[in-house]
Amino acid sequence: MPVQTPSPAHVAERAIQVHHTAECYRAAWGTPPPRYWLDHEEVERRRDHLAHLYTSIGMGRSGREHSIQFETLAS
Repeated sequence: MPVQTPSPAHVAERAIQVHHTAECYRAAWGTPPPRYWLDHEEVERRRDHLAHLYTSIGMGRSGREHSIQFETLAS
């Protein structure tokens, strides 16, 4: 499955969203515990691992598609 490279505008918008989320969390509850706050690289690593696991069982797009042929299984 090819990896899509996000556009610079998408990356900038996502950074703003992440920053906003962090600021809201801090305003409501203080500094987030590090074990609950994953950096971008860790999130991407985990997503890649899950995508690999999904692919290994015939699922695509992180579980949103499959290649299961139900007609074959039913016969």
